Amino acid sequence: MNKFFALVRRALQTESRLARGHGFRCLLGIFVLWTLVTTRWEVFNRGAPGLNLFRSMSYYNYFFITILGTAYFATAITEEKEERTLGLLKMAGVGATSLIMGKWTPRMISAFLLLSVQIPFTVLAITLGGVLWQQIGAVYFALFAHLFFVGSLGLFCSVLMSTTTGACLLALGSLLGMSILPLIATGLFRNASGSLLGDMVLNLASFFRSMHAFQSIGFTLSTGFNSSWWSIQVISNLIVGGIILAVTWAIFDICTRNEKEAGGLGYFDRLRKRLQSKGRGRVWSAALVWKDYQLLGGGGIFLFLKFALYFGFVLFFALGTGISRSRMLENLGWTLIGWSLFFFVFETAIMTARLYRNEMSNKTWATLIMLPRSSKEMIYSKLIGGMTTTLPVVACFCIGVVLTPDDFFDALGSIMSEAEAVLGVSYFVMQIVIAIHLSTYFSISQKWAIWPMAVFLSGFIVFIANVTVMGCLFIGISPGDASAILFMGNVAALIITIVIHYNIGKRLIAVAGE
Repeated sequence: MNKFFALVRRALQTESRLARGHGFRCLLGIFVLWTLVTTRWEVFNRGAPGLNLFRSMSYYNYFFITILGTAYFATAITEEKEERTLGLLKMAGVGATSLIMGKWTPRMISAFLLLSVQIPFTVLAITLGGVLWQQIGAVYFALFAHLFFVGSLGLFCSVLMSTTTGACLLALGSLLGMSILPLIATGLFRNASGSLLGDMVLNLASFFRSMHAFQSIGFTLSTGFNSSWWSIQVISNLIVGGIILAVTWAIFDICTRNEKEAGGLGYFDRLRKRLQSKGRGRVWSAALVWKDYQLLGGGGIFLFLKFALYFGFVLFFALGTGISRSRMLENLGWTLIGWSLFFFVFETAIMTARLYRNEMSNKTWATLIMLPRSSKEMIYSKLIGGMTTTLPVVACFCIGVVLTPDDFFDALGSIMSEAEAVLGVSYFVMQIVIAIHLSTYFSISQKWAIWPMAVFLSGFIVFIANVTVMGCLFIGISPGDASAILFMGNVAALIITIVIHYNIGKRLIAVAGE
């Protein structure tokens, strides 16, 4: 217990001195306050204004816990592995129980502080009317159970994986799989109800859907709620979270028995080398492009496997959502186009947040920048090599265009024929570019900004800034002024992108000299 309290005390003292935790709590409070201020007052006057406010707060909490919690808890043990201090703690006699609970408990306390920020707004929601104390208690019970489950899952991934990136990907992928796979399974086996296999799959999918806090919050905040706080979601999240904690404790010594040497190969790299055992030709002047093509993209074999995974996911999604058989190819093509655009943005954001951080964490950027090439050539060569990770998504997009050539080019022509539509699309694209640049800058300038936090924080900042600025500009304007505002927005977005782009290069050069 002394070792456990020593780890908890040290973690809390360190956390209280860092601006990271205070910043996230401040951001969430500002977001809730912004929602209260910018929401139209007539919405509150229609009835149940407190319920509308508390519903928005509850969903904000859910997404903050899911996205930030996954990254926050997934670094509990991997940060000790990457800093090569886990072995020292074990040599000092700190056992598995003390290490696991000593690293997990302070993070749970910090997450509770994140929820406590909203107590004044909760009181305000009760004052506005429309929400009952029973609903508030049930929602906070659901959020606590969801936090416990996410924290346990993140800790399990942190023990299982050797790097922070791998732990975050595994935790986030597990949560996404729990959200998407039940919907796909329900769509595929909807017509098979009555058979043994169909009923088994449908019941299992229904159980996984009942575990989601998002669905539980929606049911709790519905009109006429009068159920117990101990819902199926709360009980299942607590039980499954406890089981995950027990499994984490059981495998801790096995997974941390041999620390990975600095610069050693992980599971992904060893598998890639085994599959790509054939000799390669010379890469000549494209050595840096080839390096990131192999390390970030995984090479040709893994790009093909990723393409098969994306295409299979879209196919199962289309079948699960009831694709129309009369226009099967057209519907499949539009589904491929839509998901390809989403995954392209998602993969690009992750890639740029990881592109230079690997060199930063492994202390190899200063050595790499000393090669007889200009710094700009080094930076852009790595960017080109990293962009090869999006080739499977681009292939899926091209297949979608081939399946719907007439409809796609007709839609594209209708957009290009209207200046306001072109300005709107270009403005939306520029906001994505700004968010990607921000995530890159955070990843190289802040030690805590691992890619999930960097991507989420940059998207959050861009979203808040856009809704606030554009909401103020579009109040009381005539329809003809929209094009002028969008044009000025594109110009401002271009200037902001150039400034962040310049600062990224400046920061990379400065890091090389540190």
